[in-house]
Amino acid sequence: GHTMHNVPCALAFKYAAEEVKEPPCEVLIEVESPLCSHTIKIPCYLTDVLSTWQPWDEAPEMTTTFIASDGKFRTKLNVRSDGQKAHPPPTEALAKYLKCGQMAELIHRGCNHISEVSCASLIFDNPQNASCSVMIPHACSECGHEEQYS
Repeated sequence: GHTMHNVPCALAFKYAAEEVKEPPCEVLIEVESPLCSHTIKIPCYLTDVLSTWQPWDEAPEMTTTFIASDGKFRTKLNVRSDGQKAHPPPTEALAKYLKCGQMAELIHRGCNHISEVSCASLIFDNPQNASCSVMIPHACSECGHEEQYS
């Protein structure tokens, strides 16, 4: 139901008679991303494509935190690095709108350290394969001095 403006009369009648296919509706609408549950803006014509996309075989956990300085709740996706990978979006047209600008928590296999990654990187950069880069102290067995190791 969005309205197209400045359409020549003759063309509007052709659209109505279905003699000519209407161009896809480019009005940006806010929807919930099935990838991370954050709000994204996509063109109206992509809503059907988005609704068919199931990025996860098993939905990751979500954490909701109240941010006192904003007075708002923030939701973060918690993805484990032990093979939990998102399926790519069904079309390139949809892919370019999936960047919500929010962060997800990547829980590393083995050590359970948490890294923050952008939600979009879960599709485009595949951080699930990255090694944990959290630095931990380790005392030298010879002298006792501590160094940081990842």
